[in-house]
Amino acid sequence: MDREVSEKIIEVIGKILTFLGEKARIKCALEGETIAVDIECERTGQLIGRGGRILEALQHIVQRIVGRSFAGRDIESIIIDVDGYRRRREEELSQMARDIAERVSRSGKSELLKPMSAWERKIIHMAVKDSESLESHSEDSDSGRSVRIRPKSRDCRRGLKEKQ
Repeated sequence: MDREVSEKIIEVIGKILTFLGEKARIKCALEGETIAVDIECERTGQLIGRGGRILEALQHIVQRIVGRSFAGRDIESIIIDVDGYRRRREEELSQMARDIAERVSRSGKSELLKPMSAWERKIIHMAVKDSESLESHSEDSDSGRSVRIRPKSRDCRRGLKEKQ
């Protein structure tokens, strides 16, 4: 990770947090091709928001500002976490997906999950992707994008077996 990029990320987040009246410790680390930013603060709810919406918005803003500051350079994606919220949420969603997948496998009936952010839907899809008998896909609902977990069609399973 470029030191200049890391310093810019910390500067941008620091300015936003100062504006919000929040004191925090900000750390950046390169994890694969992602810059992982961890923020430790006292009022985590203010930075996370309901369902992580404020955290998602903060991440989007920081990604845009840093991306524009280094136009023409290949900047890694930036993932911001506040006091381990994303890590805990990912574990919760993965477990939920496994539980629902088990229910769908037993019943043979698909289940539509509540609307989720793109990041949350991706976690659900990743939890189901290796299943030989189930599949997941995103679909629109009246209140947002949701994931449906359902049994794979026989044609789909037959096609997978033929490819292997």
